[in-house]
Parts: sequence; C-alpha cells; structure tokens
Amino acid sequence: MKPITAIVPDFRDALDEGLKEVVNTVVVDLKEKGPYWSGQFESLWKVNAGKTAIKPLFPAISPTPKQAIKPREITPFDIPESPNLGGYRIGNEAKYRLFAMDLVPTPRGRQGGNAPNATAPNDWFDTYYNAVMPRRINSELASVFRRYK
Repeated sequence: MKPITAIVPDFRDALDEGLKEVVNTVVVDLKEKGPYWSGQFESLWKVNAGKTAIKPLFPAISPTPKQAIKPREITPFDIPESPNLGGYRIGNEAKYRLFAMDLVPTPRGRQGGNAPNATAPNDWFDTYYNAVMPRRINSELASVFRRYK
C-alpha cells in the first residue's frame, strides 16, 4: 500500500494524462463525425488550455457545386499543456461553425444535415455532445485511472 504522499502525485499525473487523452479522443471524434467537403472545417478544430474560448477566425470557402468531396483526412492538432490542471476548451475556428454543427438553421449548405450532399448526419454535433461524448469521457478517464492502480 502506498503512503498518502505518493498517492497525490500519482493522482495528479493520472488526471493530467486523462485530460489529454479525453481531449485527443473528443477532437478526433469531432473531426471524424463532422461534415467534410474540402477538409477546411475538419482542419479548424482547435484546443486551448484553460477557459480561453475558441474564436471564429476563418471565413467560409464554399466549394463549387461541381467540386467533388475530398477523401476524409484527419489533420494533426496540438494539445497545449494545461497549467495546474486548468482543463481545456475545444472549438472550431470556422466562421460558419454554427451552421456546420447544425446549431443554427440555414437554407443553404448543410441544411441542418438534410442536404442531398450532406457529409454528416442530421444534428451530428448535438447527438455527439449529448449522447456520445459523456460516455467517451468516462471511458477514457476510467482507462487511465486503471493504469495508475
């Protein structure tokens, strides 16, 4: 049995590792489950340490109707260090992100996922955020903490 002085550092290490694994899993899920036409939206998922919000920076580059959907590719992303286990903020930098996430209706583009050329299911983000992400977080954290027994 470990003394209490050894448990606290192990717990901090496990929590730090768990947070990073959760963030990595969630970002990859968002990149895989979200809409993908040119790859622009997929490439603009970003992670900030702490509570700093992700601001929309990049305008939409609309594909032409004749432009083919590019094969899905998961682009690399960085997970910064989170001082004092301050957590992370995940977001997308596309100015059209609320439309792409089906959070704001639009008669053009994805049409809430109902467009004939939609590359993600209707309400994909809401479904992921409310039904899938909590299970993924619990699973990842449990996996990390099991390794620290």
